[in-house]
Amino acid sequence: MATSIISVQDKNIFIVENHHEVLLAWARYRRKLDKSAILITLDHHTDAYPGFTRHAYRTLKEKNIFSGDERENLKTKLISEILFDNDESVQNSIDNLSHDEHIDAAIRSKIVKAAFIINYDHPGDYPESIEVRRYRELNSPLNRMYLEDKPKYPERPFHYPVSEDHMYFIDPECHSSCRKDCHDDKCTRPHYDEALETVFLAKKLQIIFEMACTSGEFQSLIDENYILDIDLDYFHTEKSIIPYCPCMFYELIRKAGIITIAKESECVDELKLEGENVCSELLLEKCLEHIRNAMGK
Repeated sequence: MATSIISVQDKNIFIVENHHEVLLAWARYRRKLDKSAILITLDHHTDAYPGFTRHAYRTLKEKNIFSGDERENLKTKLISEILFDNDESVQNSIDNLSHDEHIDAAIRSKIVKAAFIINYDHPGDYPESIEVRRYRELNSPLNRMYLEDKPKYPERPFHYPVSEDHMYFIDPECHSSCRKDCHDDKCTRPHYDEALETVFLAKKLQIIFEMACTSGEFQSLIDENYILDIDLDYFHTEKSIIPYCPCMFYELIRKAGIITIAKESECVDELKLEGENVCSELLLEKCLEHIRNAMGK
């Protein structure tokens, strides 16, 4: 595993190829704190697989063991062996992790308290807010038979229950100018183009604050030690990495304890929109340029 470390105005940026390799940087940051960190991640995917799922399956398959209970026991044992104050234990864990499994591993090993995931992959908020759940119940075909008027969709602020796995997914919705009830291919490019725009991120952060405060995960981001994590497959167009107004992104950069960046070169190539001249190296260069600008260097 090769990790590059860059420092900008005393802000450490850790760069890896495969996303799960950021776990070592997260563990080293955790050692400096008196409590687990908060994670805010920008990613196309949710990366919500349980830690060591694939490794446990492969290991037990070799022994002709196919018991689900045995797999869960092995996964729990491997989680217990992650010691955030010991590089060797974390590195051994990384060797047995696969892509998308690092957030669960970090939460269950107390490296991270909760993860808030700004993504394009998950339809709707998770967990669902109390208000939206109530609206859906009232708007069911059975209930509507007894209502004179169709219930109105609730307005924010929303209240969220605590997530059992301490992962929170922010609804991708659509771009800020979209007024359609049903979205189509014409929405895709402008949606992706807004990836770092303040008009886009401000709404996502408002949802994060509502999720965090009402669930009890934290009350103010200002008082929290948070990791800003960026998977470069979050960017699908050239315009997405060159925002018109990056103020909110720069604020996230400045207040982050550390920044981790996963290049994920293959995913970048697979997910970029047709005709777009983007690659992980270009995106990394632009991302670091934003960090330098945000930090005044």
